Amino acid sequence: MNHSANCLHYGHDRFRTLLASIRSDIRRFQTKSAENLAAPDDLLHRGSAFFTPEILAQTLYRLSHFAYVNGWRRSAILLSRLNSYVHKINIPPQSCIGPGLHIPHPCAITFCGCAGEHLTLYSLATCGATYEYADPPLSACPVLGDRIISGAHQAILGPVVVGNDVILGVGVSKIEEHIASTVLVYPRQARVFVSKPRAIEDFLRPSGGNSI
Repeated sequence: MNHSANCLHYGHDRFRTLLASIRSDIRRFQTKSAENLAAPDDLLHRGSAFFTPEILAQTLYRLSHFAYVNGWRRSAILLSRLNSYVHKINIPPQSCIGPGLHIPHPCAITFCGCAGEHLTLYSLATCGATYEYADPPLSACPVLGDRIISGAHQAILGPVVVGNDVILGVGVSKIEEHIASTVLVYPRQARVFVSKPRAIEDFLRPSGGNSI
């Protein structure tokens, strides 16, 4: 999905959609999972969540992207640079991310590309174009589906398409092919393996050294 199609799908040029995306990000912050209900969804708790580093960083990105798609490029760049300076997070304003963004520790994260709903980015995650681009077009960047979990210390570079419900494990540093939906990706001996679909509980459980 290219930039224009992604933004057209979510309506990122409309102010009410901007507010809806921020509300969705806050709700995602409050509800980490079905088993982890951090706080009730009321005005007091939403206001408290808004002033956390995670939501402030994501809101600055949302504002920069809103300015970008409406043609206010200087304002978009200013907001993006402010976000980089204050929160040490690099999300260029042309990047298009759906609602429900979750960045637990907004530091040393780089994302340039398109993503669907409920994207999770952990610290030191990198997603963008290959190194020959100083100011990459989105056509040279990854396209991620819905409910992607991007682990710490991972780098996904180039025009790779990642399907829905994919977990990019800690330390993944190279993906050469498109990744289908509902898989786990993890590094091992400088290679990338793609597992058969299985539950996240199995992924977190020690495997006793057996490969998939």
